Amino acid sequence: MPFFHVLIEGTNLCIPGQEDHEPPIGGFFTSRVVWAPELRAAEAKALQNVRDVGVRGDCAKQPTSN
Repeated sequence: MPFFHVLIEGTNLCIPGQEDHEPPIGGFFTSRVVWAPELRAAEAKALQNVRDVGVRGDCAKQPTSN
């Protein structure tokens, strides 16, 4: 089974800037390397991992989108 490197772009996310003068972060890019039989399955696994991190991981404690 091959592995795939999947690049994910997220939008509709609002994280305040670290300093008062910094604008908020409005999106993100992340990547995942996953083992899967084909591209569609790899994309689904990568997206599910990002969802899991957002719901149960360290990111779950961060502010959510508006």
